[in-house]
Amino acid sequence: MKLLQLYYTSCQRGRSPGSGFQVYSASEGLTEEEILEIERYGVYIPPTHLPGHPTEEEIKTKFPVAFSFFQLKNGRYGICQSVYIGKDYSGRYGNYFSHALILEEGEWPFDPILLYKSPDLRTSLTLTEQEISYAPSPLPPLSSIKLGAEITEEKVNELISNERNKDVLTGMLNALIEEKGAPGSLFITAEQNEIPLWVAAVRLALPFQLTHQLFFTTYSYDPERENFVINATLDEGVRFNFQDRGLYSQLNMFNMKEDSVSRINSHFSYPDQMAGKLKLIKKFEVFLKDYNYSQLNGDLDKALKLFALQHSPTVLLSEKDWLDMISYARRYLRQEAFSNFMEKVPVDQLSDIPSRSDLEAVKEIVLFLFETANITKLEAHHEKATEFLIEALDVKMTEARDVTTIKTIEQFFEEVYQVIVERRYFYNLFLSPERLDLLREQLQQMNNREKERFYHQKVIQFISETNKSWGDLYKSQKDFIVQYLPGELQYSQFCSGSFFAQMVVYWGKRVTNHSSFNLVKKEFDTATRPSMWEDKVCRTLEKEKEGRELLLNLFSKEIEATTEKTDYLIQYLARIGELSQFWREHSKNILSKYKEEVLIGKPFDELLKLFKNEGLVHLLEQNGILKSLMKNSELILPFNKGLQEKREQLVTLNNKYLELIGKDHKKLVLAIETIDLKQKKKYDTDYLKSFIPAAMKELEKWEYKDYLLWALPDLMPAFYQDKKVFSDLVKKIDRVEFTPTIIESLQKLKETQKLKHSPNFFAEYFYLLNDREADEYSRSAKEEMKKYLIENPNEAKKIDELFKNVKGDLPVKKKWQSFYKEAQKERGNAFMRSVKKLMGR
Repeated sequence: MKLLQLYYTSCQRGRSPGSGFQVYSASEGLTEEEILEIERYGVYIPPTHLPGHPTEEEIKTKFPVAFSFFQLKNGRYGICQSVYIGKDYSGRYGNYFSHALILEEGEWPFDPILLYKSPDLRTSLTLTEQEISYAPSPLPPLSSIKLGAEITEEKVNELISNERNKDVLTGMLNALIEEKGAPGSLFITAEQNEIPLWVAAVRLALPFQLTHQLFFTTYSYDPERENFVINATLDEGVRFNFQDRGLYSQLNMFNMKEDSVSRINSHFSYPDQMAGKLKLIKKFEVFLKDYNYSQLNGDLDKALKLFALQHSPTVLLSEKDWLDMISYARRYLRQEAFSNFMEKVPVDQLSDIPSRSDLEAVKEIVLFLFETANITKLEAHHEKATEFLIEALDVKMTEARDVTTIKTIEQFFEEVYQVIVERRYFYNLFLSPERLDLLREQLQQMNNREKERFYHQKVIQFISETNKSWGDLYKSQKDFIVQYLPGELQYSQFCSGSFFAQMVVYWGKRVTNHSSFNLVKKEFDTATRPSMWEDKVCRTLEKEKEGRELLLNLFSKEIEATTEKTDYLIQYLARIGELSQFWREHSKNILSKYKEEVLIGKPFDELLKLFKNEGLVHLLEQNGILKSLMKNSELILPFNKGLQEKREQLVTLNNKYLELIGKDHKKLVLAIETIDLKQKKKYDTDYLKSFIPAAMKELEKWEYKDYLLWALPDLMPAFYQDKKVFSDLVKKIDRVEFTPTIIESLQKLKETQKLKHSPNFFAEYFYLLNDREADEYSRSAKEEMKKYLIENPNEAKKIDELFKNVKGDLPVKKKWQSFYKEAQKERGNAFMRSVKKLMGR
């Protein structure tokens, strides 16, 4: 123990250059901030009713000693003793001397009240110290200190030996606990020589570890302005009126001189049982070393119950006693003391707690038991916690009468279950065959579907968590599970696919196939089921005769019921294409039955789904279905930008078509070749005018239009390079039965700036239109062209110049001039309407 010292008094020279009240000297190790703070505790104002020029005897007998215990802002503990000494160095009255001791670190190893009037506490400066004219040397630290003779246990016992004083002490302790040791908890006055003893009586009546924050003073001139917990002072000559009866209802006041005390509303067990029993308190202090309990509050009564129980373990405890002790232990018990606690507390008494306690009380106890087991890691503690939890769960479930209560119990169980670290003890007991047999009987008597659902779910969940297969289970465990099938659980969330499948087969041997079928169908219909889980179910079911029958029945019912037969069949075939020989054989009947209905005549994107699974393609080919599928499907290609990204799939599809049918598929080749032309930007004009028109004849009406809009922006520059090619091509793709799309395609080309010589193209196209007989197509095409000329006047002028440069007086030239004039006349409002109409398309 290292104590730093400080003297405060009125002197001729101290740490300050001037004279007067100041710090005379202090030990090195005290900061300036600390010194300023300590000065405040060293200030002494004498009682005003005492003589201003007292004699030595009056100073000794009438002036109180101010002995204070406090804590600095930085956490250091200290004491300060201030005594009145009369005259200072100049002969003036009013001087006092304060000696402060500050612990360098840690807490006092004994109660600091025992240092009252210690012989090591100075009461004045020596004559030499008073006469020095230079700054004093720093005070040396003390390594030890003698206790005072004024405060002893014997004197304290003598003070409270009579019943009245003992009752007063009990009231003081009740007030102190009620206030939780807050500043201003107690205001005490008594005969001057008894005041320090009353402070000691209060402090020694409490466990020492709870007194480190109970700061006190034996005298203060203005106690209400101080920050002490226990404030003792005189009943006169100070700025506090013990005669003011109104204060007794506002503060906890104890005036032993007039036998006047405040009424204390709270009554705790500790003061009644422990006040004045100093030897027993010492034992209690030893008991409390197992706990991190240092702040005075009502939990002191809970600690006392635990203390009493450990000394009388046969006492039968009430529910409240258990709850008080458990809550105290959960909050304060040190980790290293848990084993000792469990050995000394009669936990066997807990067995009947669930039946006579509410759920919150049970929860508090069971959480503590598992927390203890998790800390001690002792098998006996795990087993005790598990036994208590399961017993409590079964008792509360038996008592429950409505769904709300059952749900509350389930929530309680889930919260507790999350606390269990070592669960093998729990699994062993919860899933034991003997327990499950008994539980089945209890559930049969309760006849409550909600309770059955809960236990059914938990048994499956815990078996799954132990990684046991269905074959590893005892018959009692299997029988318990299937007893409550089909249940309302989402089994994919609680057990593996193989476990579920084996469970269904086991159950199916006891019930109708229809019941087991409905269970599997319900689980497969669950939107959140993982596909891998479903596949595992199928693979496990197919291993047994009953499972295969169930799956065949399941598939037949599902495909009959679904409106999306194509998607369902493709998904089904994709899965069984990787399964066993049994399914490949079975698939022949399935495919033969449904191929015409759900496979043949499907769009390109749906057809491509089949080729994502090589096993499926092989299966279809083996059964002779792929050839029929390729030959008879209506291959509708979406001519758009996305088609270019599917080139490899197009090639695969065409290769398979060539292999099975013996020739290319013209639509596929058209798409592939066009994609290649668009990417390479190299054109074989002979190929263009021979192949493309031929392939386009395979297109449907809407495909024809989509193809032109998709292909022309990249292919038209090649057409224009050779007018003869262009003319031949236009003649070949110009189909009377279709609405004109050439002009629309040209407009798209202009927007993308990919056709730089459209006037020439329009001129050529106008020639072609006038070469053919007037029909619906030519009239429609001219209307489209006229709209284009109205919208693009600059282009119209360029086309007109081309016709003006034509030599001779050709009929087509006159037709153009007439056509051009009509277009010019329709400009204006009609022009704007045409623009909006054209853009709206």
